[in-house]
Amino acid sequence: MDHRADIAAFRSSFHAGQFGRPAEGPPPAGSVVLAAGATVSDLVLALDRAEPAWVAVAGGHRQVARADLDCLLLRAWLFGIVTAIERQIRVDLLAGAHWRELLSPERLEKARTVKTERARRGQAVDTMACLQFGDLGQLAVRASWWQRLFGLGSNRQAKELTKQLEVLRNDLAHGQEVVAAHWTTLVAIAANLDALAPAAR
Repeated sequence: MDHRADIAAFRSSFHAGQFGRPAEGPPPAGSVVLAAGATVSDLVLALDRAEPAWVAVAGGHRQVARADLDCLLLRAWLFGIVTAIERQIRVDLLAGAHWRELLSPERLEKARTVKTERARRGQAVDTMACLQFGDLGQLAVRASWWQRLFGLGSNRQAKELTKQLEVLRNDLAHGQEVVAAHWTTLVAIAANLDALAPAAR
């Protein structure tokens, strides 16, 4: 199953007008004002250029700072996107048996160990389902998947992105602060989602 349509539908469920607080006055002259229906990606990229960002809504504007993104709504959006990326890697790279050749012997053995443990608990899964996010990231680096999606120029950059996404995913899962700690990664995701789900815009 291809998850690009899911990503597009998921993105459209969130918009910039859901964040921030009502502005006390109009935006200063020269401010970039987003439409209420602008995507979260648009909002993140606007905040990366200047803070605060302004969003036009019925009856006025909303003012959004980076700190306003540290909320459950943004976490839901971000976790959904990261999960969809993980699933799309599985679709794109795990279609045949060749993925085993791209994974280190140590990580392949780890996946087999997890499979054995899950079988002991009555869960019938294949080795592919036991790969961790870091394993999928390793496959994506070696297959140049990250490089194509994020326009990266080297394997070193792709490996760094894999690590950043893995840490971000773990911090999201454990309720840690993510906006300030992972701003650069958040901007990279926002800037490159069109490559993964071009119909979302």
